[in-house]
Amino acid sequence: MSSKPHFLVYVGVAVAMVIAVGFYFSFRNTKKESTVMTPEETEALNKTKLQTETNPVKNVPDLNPTEKTNPFETKNPFE
Repeated sequence: MSSKPHFLVYVGVAVAMVIAVGFYFSFRNTKKESTVMTPEETEALNKTKLQTETNPVKNVPDLNPTEKTNPFETKNPFE
């Protein structure tokens, strides 16, 4: 009866090894794309300018509380 747990461990290790070897051979044969650019591509990339915003607080609303000290249009009801 003690050989049954050992058998399951051996089967588990064998299955894990087969899966690992399968992943190794499947990823080993994949070709990587070349990221080397031709001089014409780099020249065209250098000519284009990206439109970037340099002022991140350009569209921030004015939330200064001192300008709006009295929100009531008429007489203050608490006075």
